[in-house]
Amino acid sequence: MKYSSRYEKSIYTGRPDAVHGQLIIEYEKPNVFKNKRAIDNAFEQLVRYIKGLSEEEKKELFIYEAKYIGVAFDGDKIFFVRYKGKKEKPKIELEDKDFIIEGPYDFNIESAKTFLIHLRGLSRLPLTADNLCKRFGEKGVASNVIPAFVNALKYWGNQTQIKTFFDEWKRLFGIVYSEGFNSSYGKGIDKFYQVYNVKREANFQEILFSIHTYFTFLMKLLTAEILTLRETSFSSSFISSLIHFSDEELKRKLEEIEDGSIYAQKGITNFLEGDFFRWYLSALDSPELKDAIREIARGLEEFEPATNIIEPNLTRDLLKKLYQYLVPKEIRHNLGEYYTPDWLAELLLNEVGYDGNLNKRLLDPACGSGTFLVLAIQRAIKYGKEKEKLPDIEIIKRILKNIWGFDLNPLAVISARTNYLLSF
Repeated sequence: MKYSSRYEKSIYTGRPDAVHGQLIIEYEKPNVFKNKRAIDNAFEQLVRYIKGLSEEEKKELFIYEAKYIGVAFDGDKIFFVRYKGKKEKPKIELEDKDFIIEGPYDFNIESAKTFLIHLRGLSRLPLTADNLCKRFGEKGVASNVIPAFVNALKYWGNQTQIKTFFDEWKRLFGIVYSEGFNSSYGKGIDKFYQVYNVKREANFQEILFSIHTYFTFLMKLLTAEILTLRETSFSSSFISSLIHFSDEELKRKLEEIEDGSIYAQKGITNFLEGDFFRWYLSALDSPELKDAIREIARGLEEFEPATNIIEPNLTRDLLKKLYQYLVPKEIRHNLGEYYTPDWLAELLLNEVGYDGNLNKRLLDPACGSGTFLVLAIQRAIKYGKEKEKLPDIEIIKRILKNIWGFDLNPLAVISARTNYLLSF
């Protein structure tokens, strides 16, 4: 993905100092942002530029993407301007009230990192549910990777050990799915054969187990990448190194993922607790499987892992839609899997009176992939910042203490934990 850089580009609303792809930068005199009027003037100027460039790139009458982000910098302070209106709603014109200012912040390591993430994000795909589905859904990476997992499950590695993991999965998911787990054979297997190019020798449960393994592996890699970005240098990438490891190094690094040590080193001590989806480690002598793992990593390398910093709302319950793409609706419904849409979760949070108050406790006793938890966390963060003016670490401590979920489904639990972590 390429983007152009333009300096003092003329548009009908003015002449911005620099435009890098979708990033508009306005440089001001040193320390001018000590004056609120100067901040307001720079904000209004950036809004005009965003509106002007959005007008130029409008593809349909009254439909604006408003994808530009404004940055103002005076050498000491920096702030960001973004559109917060409803992007899919037709408008005669973009309105000033739909733009917000984030900052000004002191220009330090953290604000510089945010600025650089915006720049880096121009050449990467935003980490959104739609983009994940396109890249990793049934018509993307999954079409090659799922058959590799199925083949490894049946024909490679330590079959006795693999069978132990598979039997434990069948036992637990037999409880989770109840009657649907066995009755899905007839209704589901033909659908799976249509969607994935797997051999007819594979049965329904083997394919579903492989899909679950693929889905959880994707979550583990994504989480490791985000933690690496947060805890190490800006340019480091866990995923990139994984692609280029030798087979021996690859196995060692995958073992670090599966025993949880890679997360524990960064303070996340209970992200993984030894699940049966680590069975693939016993089948890594399959060349096809190793290629599949590297293909997953290459696919993830195309994404900007810090999208939740750039645009938090884009990453809400990021994984729910992907799972729905991987397992056809007929099969999910026969298994009793139904996911709460965001609008309904928002309505129910309103109905129970949860406004994000950090002293209130919230429990979802059947949390699924964490839809309610994610929306509650977003409310809590907003409440802590805007109403209580608390530092980030205090907000996080209160959220960890007061927002909880649990579920019988181990796949749902790891999804919810991933979404919970992404919310921060």
